[in-house]
Amino acid sequence: MDIKFSGSDANGFQFDQNAAPRPKKERKPRKSIGSKAGRIAVNALVTLLVGAVFFYLELPAINLHAEEFYGFALLLCITYCICSLLTSGFQGTGAKGYFTFVKKQCTVPFLVSALLIVTALIGALTSWVVLRAKDYQALLPIENGSFTEEIAEVSYDRIPMLDKDSAQKLGDRKLGELADMVSQFEVSADYTQINYHGRPVRVTPLRYGDIIKWFNNRSKGLPAYLVIDMVTQNVDVVRLEDGMKYTTAEHFSRNLYRHLRFAYPTFMFEEPVF
Repeated sequence: MDIKFSGSDANGFQFDQNAAPRPKKERKPRKSIGSKAGRIAVNALVTLLVGAVFFYLELPAINLHAEEFYGFALLLCITYCICSLLTSGFQGTGAKGYFTFVKKQCTVPFLVSALLIVTALIGALTSWVVLRAKDYQALLPIENGSFTEEIAEVSYDRIPMLDKDSAQKLGDRKLGELADMVSQFEVSADYTQINYHGRPVRVTPLRYGDIIKWFNNRSKGLPAYLVIDMVTQNVDVVRLEDGMKYTTAEHFSRNLYRHLRFAYPTFMFEEPVF
């Protein structure tokens, strides 16, 4: 670019409009990493690593009937596609060139993703209540009966008078009386209602106070659980000779959700109830 100095110009510079434009710097093509087989191996390894971490944390069921499985599979496809683009160098010129390159690198993940989406749509359509109303209606057979003859009367001394919130207060108060446990454990918020020996009760386990207390007590497990009578409001502490070591309060491999998923990777579980 030609620059002329002029005293009449306020800034002291004048630019020649007839000067030739600066030539554009040629963009160097990005090189791919290693051989094709090596790139595939790297892509697969990274995808497996991401999948293993996700599976360990989220615990999806490996089952076509499970909704979370499709999200897990799509995540693997997206991860492989991104790795393939990174290891291949994003080759191509212009938008059309990049689109062709992406299409070439992501053909297999795209086909797998499309197949999964089609499978999910077919499954949702075939199980739609509107199309299978008669099948759903026939799930529970209807039988005639007499309510007074089949349902026994409940005496007044067995009618539950305690709700969950009140049971939680009683449980916390009871734990405060246990000098050997109150500093290390807390009462879980489960408070499941069951019939125990013919009486309505709420049961709930203990849980570790925090990660440090879990580390100090994990070798022995959770030492007890509470039984709250919903009629008399008595709270019993049931101490265990062998502590509970597989619970929802555990971490890592002893966490109940993770223990069940690793033992039965294809099973679909409901929420566990104590």
